Amino acid sequence: MRERPSAGVLVGMVLAFGLAVAGLVAAAIVLRGDSGETATDTIDLTGLQPLAPRAVYLADGTPAFVIAHADGTVSLLSAFDAHRPNGFGQMVWWCPRAEAFDGPQTGTRYGEYGARVGGGPAPSGLASWTLIVDGNKAGVGEALAPPAFGAPFMGSPPEEEPGCLGQDPIVLSTFEGWKIWDSPTALVRAATSGWALITGQVIQAADEMQLCALTGCTDAATTP
Repeated sequence: MRERPSAGVLVGMVLAFGLAVAGLVAAAIVLRGDSGETATDTIDLTGLQPLAPRAVYLADGTPAFVIAHADGTVSLLSAFDAHRPNGFGQMVWWCPRAEAFDGPQTGTRYGEYGARVGGGPAPSGLASWTLIVDGNKAGVGEALAPPAFGAPFMGSPPEEEPGCLGQDPIVLSTFEGWKIWDSPTALVRAATSGWALITGQVIQAADEMQLCALTGCTDAATTP
C-alpha cells in the first residue's frame, strides 16, 4: 500500500551515490538500490580486538563495520539497517554497552554477526561480505545475503537494555576527510561517481522525492 506523502521529512547530512540515477542518504538515512556489491579492496585489521568494531569503507565508499569475534573469526557487516522505509536505508551504530549494533531510528538490534536479535521492524539481519584474512589484512569478497528473520545467531546474546542513547559511547561512520557538498544541482553537474556527502533536506511529495539544498528547493535534484 502506498504510504501517505509527507513534506520536509529529513534534514541533515546526506550521502549520495550516483545522485541522478541511484540514490541518497539523509542524516542517518539512504535511498539506494541493493546495499552490497562485490568489492576488491583490502581491510586493515591491525589492532582489531573482539567486540570492538571499526567503521570502514569499501572500495566504492560504501560504509561498513569490520568486527572481530572471540572465536577468532572476523565479519564485515553493512552499516545500513535492514529496514528501508520508502526505500531509504538507515545507518546503524555499534553500542558497546549492549555489545550489539543498533538502528537508532527504528530500535532494531543486531548481534555481533549481524543477525537480527529483537526490536524494530527490520525484515532480516545485516548484509555482509566474505573476508579472506591474511595476517593483519583481509580481502573483501562477494556480498552475502543477510540472515533471515528469526535466524539463530552466534556469539553472546545482546542485552535488551541498556541501549546507547544520549552521551553513551558509540561507534559509527564519521566520513572524516570527505568533501561536503551543499548544492544538489552542482553535485549532479559534477557527475561524481561513487558516494558523495552533501548537506540538504529530503522532501517527499506526490509521486517524487527531491533532495533540496538547506536554502530551499529552488536548488534541488529529483530522485527515482
